Amino acid sequence: MTTITRQPKGIPVGGQFAATEHGEPALSLGTDGADTLTEEAILAAVATHDGPGAVPGVRRRIAETTTEGGRKLFLQRCDAMYNADSPYRIDRSVYGPTPEQCDALAALGYDSVNQFSREKLNRFRGAGSLIDHGVGPERLEVLDKLTTHEHQWSGWEKDAYLNAPLEDLEQVITDKDPTRAQKYIATVDLLGEAAKSARARRAIDMKIGDRGIIEADAYSLEHLADLRDALPETKRSPMLIVGLAARGITGPHLRTYGSKACEKYTAQELDESLVAPKTIRSFLSSGLRLDLDNMKTLHDAGYTTGADLKAASQVLHTTDTKALANARKHTTGAQMALFGTATGSRLRPDDPKAIGRLNKLGVDHPDQLRPYAAAVHVRANTFINREQSILAIHADVIKAGLTPERLGVMSRAGIPVTEAVRHKDTEDLWAAGQEYRAAWDADQASKVARRWETTPTPWAFTHETYLDGESR
Repeated sequence: MTTITRQPKGIPVGGQFAATEHGEPALSLGTDGADTLTEEAILAAVATHDGPGAVPGVRRRIAETTTEGGRKLFLQRCDAMYNADSPYRIDRSVYGPTPEQCDALAALGYDSVNQFSREKLNRFRGAGSLIDHGVGPERLEVLDKLTTHEHQWSGWEKDAYLNAPLEDLEQVITDKDPTRAQKYIATVDLLGEAAKSARARRAIDMKIGDRGIIEADAYSLEHLADLRDALPETKRSPMLIVGLAARGITGPHLRTYGSKACEKYTAQELDESLVAPKTIRSFLSSGLRLDLDNMKTLHDAGYTTGADLKAASQVLHTTDTKALANARKHTTGAQMALFGTATGSRLRPDDPKAIGRLNKLGVDHPDQLRPYAAAVHVRANTFINREQSILAIHADVIKAGLTPERLGVMSRAGIPVTEAVRHKDTEDLWAAGQEYRAAWDADQASKVARRWETTPTPWAFTHETYLDGESR
């Protein structure tokens, strides 16, 4: 055999690279069978392939096998890993079987790793799956003729594939004539259980083709079929249908309460709830996470639809049942949402009560408050407490019978809206506003002294102009 090797520096013969003749290698791993494999030969191949440092680890792994058959398989695995000319093939993506797996596979009757090479495991997750299911080499040969992976097998099919007599199983698997339904029935028949065979046939006659429904034999086919028919087509999965049955749900429950409620609550919980089915369905559409007790609390507070509840939740920025219930005692969620536009789309906890008061005063839209807001001289409200409900202030003003015009005169005199009701009968409003105008002047003087402003801004109105609104 001729190989190319680097010529030592300083030797001109043959140039930088020169061809040299070598004899055949002294080491040769056997290719006639596992019996020719020895630990010494394997470890020599490891040293050549990965270096001497890898040898102790492989030696330790070989020693971890506990049976002669397992050791034989593991030596084959090593030969496949480290010998380029090895006749053995393993799944290199998982570095082949472990010593423990080799012992287990040998116990199942495997004597060559080629019997469970990667291409032989098309129907299984890997060699570990063979061990878990107790699949020996003869059964593996038969199951390799399937067109489906183990992840696709139903429970009854899996039972037949793993336990049915091999001759009968192979005949069913290789028969090309039957329809899919007929082949399924033939596979179930391999179990030798009359009840299962009868159920499978009856299900096919009932146009039930989902194996998950057929094999859920804790429930009648009629019950499961009624659940299926009551569900929207997008939700007719066997897992959901059987799960509903396990919760005691029936077709009538689905038609009465809807799928959302039936997926969330058991039949007993729904039957014993004190909330009307229509309300439950509507509340579940609100997007809030509610149990049936919370639904009753909210319904008792006055909510009747999920839309009204959602509107209140959004404008109050809360999902707290108690807070939502307290708010609904005063007004609807729709009214809260509507008046929220007048307060920056967010209500304070005391705003719903104020909205309820406004509603009773005939104010059901925030636009009705605009004349009052427009009439106020904003400087009069410079020093009021902002941490209070502006809607409550409006309710106080309207209840007191103050008109927008009267409120405007008061504010131009210096009286803030929070004090307007107290002065509703005051005759000399200019005199009453003196203390507030004085506070304005003092604040302006302070800003000039601190150089926040260069000159003070005087009050915009005088005794002569505040009544008609003509500013200085």
